[in-house]
Amino acid sequence: MAPREFAGPDTLALTAGLLSLLVADAGYQIKTAAGTYQVGFSLDLFWTAATTLFGLAAALAGVTLTHRRVRWEQLTQGWLRAAAFGQLALPTWP
Repeated sequence: MAPREFAGPDTLALTAGLLSLLVADAGYQIKTAAGTYQVGFSLDLFWTAATTLFGLAAALAGVTLTHRRVRWEQLTQGWLRAAAFGQLALPTWP
């Protein structure tokens, strides 16, 4: 029996990031409507998780799984791309 096709790790990370973004945005709307949103609330962690998962999805783009093993050369190149993007996208701390 041939193995079943399944979503790649990049697709799973992207999906989890989108779900995290959905939870963060919906929670923000609910909290804002109720007048109870505060900056630094634990809800903000969902935005951080979404951004991290989007970066992970970008790093994993093009990585193929062979018999449940990742080709490490492709993964390393993806991580280097994500790290370079992170340096440009993330704000600098004083």
